Parts: sequence; C-alpha cells; structure tokens
Amino acid sequence: MSLKPTNRMNKKSKNINNFASLFKQKSIEDRLFEASNLINFVELKKDRSALPELELAIKLLEENLLDYGDCETSALLLARLFLWQDRLEEALELCNKILNLNKYNYLGLHIRGIVQLHMGEVDGAIIDLLFLHKINPEHGLVAWNLANAYFLDKKYKLAWSVFDRANSVLFNNYPKVPLWSGEDLDNTNIILTQYNSRGGGDDIMYAQIIPEVLNIVKSAFIETDPRTFSLYQQSFKGQNIFLSGDTPWVDHTKIDFQIMVPSLGTLFRQEEFQFKNTNSYLKPAHTEIKRWDKLTKRIANKNLKVGICWRSLISIGLTGPFSSNLDDWGEILKIPDISFFELQYDESEKERQRAENLFNTEIHKLDNVDMMTEFEKISAICLNMDIVISAVTTVALIANASGARVWELRPKYTALDMSGLPCFPNRQIYSRGHSESWKTVLSQVARDLNKLMNESRE
Repeated sequence: MSLKPTNRMNKKSKNINNFASLFKQKSIEDRLFEASNLINFVELKKDRSALPELELAIKLLEENLLDYGDCETSALLLARLFLWQDRLEEALELCNKILNLNKYNYLGLHIRGIVQLHMGEVDGAIIDLLFLHKINPEHGLVAWNLANAYFLDKKYKLAWSVFDRANSVLFNNYPKVPLWSGEDLDNTNIILTQYNSRGGGDDIMYAQIIPEVLNIVKSAFIETDPRTFSLYQQSFKGQNIFLSGDTPWVDHTKIDFQIMVPSLGTLFRQEEFQFKNTNSYLKPAHTEIKRWDKLTKRIANKNLKVGICWRSLISIGLTGPFSSNLDDWGEILKIPDISFFELQYDESEKERQRAENLFNTEIHKLDNVDMMTEFEKISAICLNMDIVISAVTTVALIANASGARVWELRPKYTALDMSGLPCFPNRQIYSRGHSESWKTVLSQVARDLNKLMNESRE
C-alpha cells in the first residue's frame, strides 16, 4: 500500500514559499533533513510567525510521499503536522495507512490515538493509547493522553491512577521524605509538592484539592514558586507556604509523607459531583482587589469591563488549535459600552494595535502588572472584570480559581489539556469542533455578550 497523500492534502499546500521548488530535485534524505530543521524552528519559535516554515515543511513531506510513496518517516512527520493544524481526517488517513503496513508502529498508534481523541472518538483513542501504555506505563505523554481519554469518558478514578503512575518518574526534590502511596492522612504532617516544578496553570487547577486535604492533616507544607507565592499565602492563611527547593520543616517537624497535589485526585476527585465546589479557592489580598477596582473603574467608568486573552503563549504546534486570532474577534470588539482589558501575558502589542485599527476600538493595556509572573495581581484584576473571555491559558485558570466570571474558549475534545475536567462549574464554555473556525465560536460569544448588554440596559 502506498503512503502517497490524497488530492485533498495537496490543495491545502498551494500558497507556500517558492523555496520548496529548490528541493524538487533533492533526495528523500535531503528533504527529510530540511523538513526536520523547519519543524525544529517552528517548535522553538512557538508562535504563528513561523507558519510559512510549517507550510514549507508540509510541502516537502508531501512531495516525498508523492515521489517515494513508501517513506514511513515522511508519513509520520506529516501526520504529526496535520494534527498541529487540526487537519484530523488527513492525519487519521495517513496513520491508518502506516498501521496497515505495520500494525505495531508505536508512533503511528500514538498519533492516531491523539487524533481520535481530538475528533471525539474516545473509545478508539482508548484502544490505541491503552495498548501503548501497557507496553510502557511510564511514558509520560502517552499516560497523559490516556488519562485525558478516561477523563472524557468520566472514568475519573482510573484516569487519576494512570496519570499518577506516569508522574512517579518525575524528579523528586525531597528524596529523604517518604512518598505517599494511599495511606490514611488523618492527623499527619505532609508536604504538598507541585506537579510542575516551575508552577503554572496545571498547579493552579490542582490546588482546588488543597483546602480539602488541609481539613484532614495535622500540618502541611505547601510548595510553590515565586509567581504563585503571595497568592498562596493569602489563599491558605496560617499554612506553611515555601518556595520549591527549600526545606522549612527540617529540624522542627517530622514529615510523614510528601504528596504531589494531583495524586490526591484518586482520593478527592473519584466522582463528578466532587468537582462541584471548585470555585473561589484562590483569594488575593483585599487591598489588591480594591486597588485594581479603583484603576479599572477609572478607565471603564460605567462601561461593562471585559478582560480578553485570545491565545496561548504557544500558538503553533501541538497546542496551536487552542489559540484564536484576535482578527476574528471583530463582532465582540465592536459591541458598544464595553471597556476591553487585555489579559494576554506575552508580547502582543502588534496584534492589539491591528485589532484596534480594524475595529475602531480600544483595548486597554494595564500598567504595573506582569501578566506572566504576578499571579496575585492577575487574580485581583480578573475579579474586577465583569467577564473574562479567554482561551485555555494560565490566566483563565487563575480567573476560574479566583471565582471570576469566565467565558472559556476551548477545543471540544483534546488529548492535551486536563483543565477540561468538570472543574469550575460556574464557567461558561464555548467549544470549537475541529472542523469549525474560531470565528464561528466567537460569533456565538458576541451574541451572548450583546444579549447580556441588552439585559443590563433594561
């Protein structure tokens, strides 16, 4: 069976850089080498400015399959890039062709499992990913994808156990402290460690469990990083908050166990109803809330205050489908009597200025806050918004965890994002099917926002 691409694949590669023609006479190895370099460049660049390089890599791989139909490496790389672009039917077709030739191709099965999950074909995804997980239970990405499949299938206890097993290979900052393996926690002294040593959105989401475990244990030392430190101090008052790598318990407290916070999901999040009380567990200082209330009211006056965050830091590659384009927000940004506040946490000035010119509006950029690192300020700002409209980002997770009103933009199905758990029951989700455009979803957001504005005027 040939691995050649179909005509449907070729039509999407017409308008790419003419540089591709320079490789027409090159060998299959040269094309693969250049395509791999382009893919590495895209992954390092992380944003959509690398889209021409991505399209060129796709063109080179398609030409390899047209000229050398049995090039498995080209087919696997191309399936991966189609996955990045949400061209899921084409990615699935390639994976099926690869697996018809070699049904045990590990990478082919893994990509197909992810593709199926992104298409909402959860049962098929579980079959592929479970097969791979049995071969290597400690393969972190496979376990993470499989856990997400089980979460989507509402098999929460099984999902947490798979996820926890994969985490057992992560670096341990405190090797002298015993690891928890399900023992009774009543009246114990524990360390709660982060999932990600750098902190961030995942740990913000898992922190929902912390208040519940604090009701059981005798004492807890809660690991954090500089971005989250002050927010955790305010949220978990009276507890021992410490920076990752420090050991404040030494010499005065005998620790019974260390527990990575998401490991407690097996104890506290086995059923869907256990997620229902997961709003407002992060609490910025009241003085911080009042300060941003004064600043934002000075800008908005009597207008509705809407915070917007339209994309992830990584807007190309495997997580690219999570990010929208601000140019597609026109129906929202043209609604009158709204003051829009940018909550984007990386360089976005050109995007913001372009949108302001396109839609004759103003998107306010707040001073004296680093949206990348100052989590307590972000929490306070979000609480001062009437609505936060955001892609799946750390900002959205902070807003949800703080109890802000959040309208969240997300793919309908994904193998890559555990914030799709039924946490934050007060958030309103606007989901995009893989064949839909973000513009279609944003039109619905605009309709709902207009309706809200009309109701507020009555």
